[in-house]
Amino acid sequence: MIGTSALKRAVAGICLGWILLVCADTGFATTRLAKEKQQARAAAAAEDGQKTSAIQPLSMDDLRAQSNPPVFKSLQGAYSAIVLTGEPNEPRVEGQMQVFRDNKDALAGRAVAMIRFLHDDLDEIDELSRYNYRGWYRMNAEQQRFMERQLGTDNNVFSVVLVGRDGVLAQVWMPPEGIVPIGEIFSALDSQPRTGAGALKTPESKTDAGRR
Repeated sequence: MIGTSALKRAVAGICLGWILLVCADTGFATTRLAKEKQQARAAAAAEDGQKTSAIQPLSMDDLRAQSNPPVFKSLQGAYSAIVLTGEPNEPRVEGQMQVFRDNKDALAGRAVAMIRFLHDDLDEIDELSRYNYRGWYRMNAEQQRFMERQLGTDNNVFSVVLVGRDGVLAQVWMPPEGIVPIGEIFSALDSQPRTGAGALKTPESKTDAGRR
């Protein structure tokens, strides 16, 4: 018969073997996972680098040249612009967006570029209009204040801004409560003078500094 001590040593040996096997397998899996994570991070960094390189540095001179006035040079003569400001968690912002969605066809019939001014970005709202306006990104505090002055509003406060086809600020709605009725917006749009015979032209190329 196998003595108690010998049996204990045999069991201990078997347990040690299993532990070493598990550790080896775990170590291999950990190493493989680490390599996969490293590869994923490298791929993400490369993709981020490509996105970053696509956005050229924004200078104040470029911003002034493209926005002082006309506010939106690439839209001038072809399209009016409506700019929506306010925090994303502001209920009125979503309420106004829904009104715009419900009247998307009527807005398109009036050739209006729908633009969102949110924090340090100012860009066309693609779900509402596609007039190839590509705005300004990663604006610093000075640049944001400049665009706020051009638009007569505060980008952190709920408002709706109308810029005419001539590129000049036409109207600013900053109601203390509630959203801006679409009828008022249409009335203001319809009162705007058309350039030339009212024919639309294609906006210029999206190559300005600070643009995507």
